[in-house]
Amino acid sequence: FDKLFFTIGVRGIQVKLQEWYFVYHLIFVVLVTAVGRSVLTAVNTLIMQPMSASALLSASLPASSNFYLNYLVIQCLSSCFELTRIWNFTKYMFFRHRGYSWEEACKFSEPEDQDYYGIGSPRTPRA
Repeated sequence: FDKLFFTIGVRGIQVKLQEWYFVYHLIFVVLVTAVGRSVLTAVNTLIMQPMSASALLSASLPASSNFYLNYLVIQCLSSCFELTRIWNFTKYMFFRHRGYSWEEACKFSEPEDQDYYGIGSPRTPRA
């Protein structure tokens, strides 16, 4: 990437890469989904009537942008749900209800692979 652009240092290369990555996502994620199912039909329409580009985008962009807005909300909610550790709490309450002591219930309710979420990992810095 540094052969294509004149940059000073790695930071400049990373900035250029991020700019091009944004353009890539704008074209291939947002605009292609906004064009619709048939790219060839959209290209044909734009060749025949170049001024209809805004009409084409205004007809299909709200549905695709609504999809991405919903995706962002669901992603945030799933992260919040993961941070609450609701499954660990549910397993803890199940084992407490079954008559286990709180130490045993804590041990049984912790995740098997603690390195996956970074919760309780031996490499986690502790105060």
